[in-house]
Amino acid sequence: MNPSLTCFISGHGFGHSTRMMALMERLPESVDLSIYTSAPEWLFRQNLARPFRFVSVDLDVGTVQRDCFHPDADATLSAFAALWESRHARVVELADDLREHGVSGALIDIAPLAMEACFVANVPAVAISNFTWDWIYEPFVASRPHYRRLLDEIRAAHGRVEALFRLPLHGEMRGFRRIVPVGHLFRPPRASRQATRDRLHFDPARVHVLISFGGLGEKRLPFDAMSKMGGYQFHLLQDMDEPTPPNLSVYPNGTVYHPDLVQACDVVLGKLGYGLVAECLSSRRPIVYVPRTGFAEHDVFVAELPARLPILPLSEEDFLSGRWLEALEAILRAPLPPPGADLDGARDILGKLGSAPIFAAQTLVTGGTCRENRR
Repeated sequence: MNPSLTCFISGHGFGHSTRMMALMERLPESVDLSIYTSAPEWLFRQNLARPFRFVSVDLDVGTVQRDCFHPDADATLSAFAALWESRHARVVELADDLREHGVSGALIDIAPLAMEACFVANVPAVAISNFTWDWIYEPFVASRPHYRRLLDEIRAAHGRVEALFRLPLHGEMRGFRRIVPVGHLFRPPRASRQATRDRLHFDPARVHVLISFGGLGEKRLPFDAMSKMGGYQFHLLQDMDEPTPPNLSVYPNGTVYHPDLVQACDVVLGKLGYGLVAECLSSRRPIVYVPRTGFAEHDVFVAELPARLPILPLSEEDFLSGRWLEALEAILRAPLPPPGADLDGARDILGKLGSAPIFAAQTLVTGGTCRENRR
C-alpha cells in the first residue's frame, strides 16, 4: 500500500495554496496525496502536476476583508469564534475521513481546526507557515478582550502537532512543541525568462509590469491612467470580460503559469503576501506594493525584505488614481541586494520529514520524481 499524506491548507488568499503546491510537487510518486481546503479546486487542478484527492472544507476564516487592503477586525473575530465554537462535529467528521482513507501523516498550513482533527484521528502532523492566526488576531483582540480566550485555544491546538516548520519572514509562533527553521517555499518557473517573453510576445522596447493582487477585481484598476503610460506594458493573470487598454495584457486563469510571468516581467505591482514575495525572491523581481493595514505579516515584510529585494510603497490613493509612474521609475533604478541562501524550503522540509520517526515509514523522500499529470 502506498503511503498516504494529507495537506490541510488555509483558504485565505492564494499564497497558502501556492506555497504548499511547491512542496506537494516534490513528493515522491509513492505518496498518495489528499488536499483539504476551502481554496478553489481549479487552482490546484490548473497548477499541480500530480494526482490528488480534493476535499472542499472550511478550516478557518483567515481575515474577513473589507476590500483587498483592509481587514475587518470585528467580522473576522466574529466569524472565527462561530467556526471555532462549532468545531467539534467538524473535527470528528474530518478525523473519521482521515481514518477511512488510511491517512498516515499530515502537513498543515496553518488551520488549528486541522490540528485538532489529526490529534483525534491519531495521525501525526506537522505545521508549515511563516505566521499563525493567533498572532494575526492578537492586535484585533487588544480592543476586543472578550475574544482573548480564542488566542489561548489556538495556541493549545498548536501543541497537538509534532513540530512547526517555520518559514522565513515569520511572526511570533506560540504553543508549538518544536520549531524547525526552514527555507522559503515557492514555485519555481517552468520556462526560461526569454522563452516566456517570446511566447507571450513581449515588446522589448517596453517595461513590463505584472499586476498581482491575488484576485483583485478588475474594476479597481485605473484603466484610463494606465492607457496613458505608453512605455509600459501591464500584465494581469485573471479572468476578465471587460474591455481593457491596449497596454494591458490579460491572461485567463490557467493559461500562464504565475511564476513564469513573475520571472518574465521587469517589476511586480501588488500587495505583500507570502506567495508573491517568495516568487519575487526566487526570480529577483522588485516589488511596488500597496500597503495593507491591520495585518501583522505586512509589517514583517516591510522591515525585512529590503535587505533581500527592492520594494517601494505606493499609497492606496495613488494606486487607485493611476499615479504609478514615479514609483515604477524609482524601483527600476534600485540596485538588487545580494541573494539570500534560504531559498529551498521544500528540500529542507522533505529532508527533515524523511528522517523523522513519525514519517519515516512513509518513505516521503526517496529520491524519486513526481508523477506526470494523470488527474
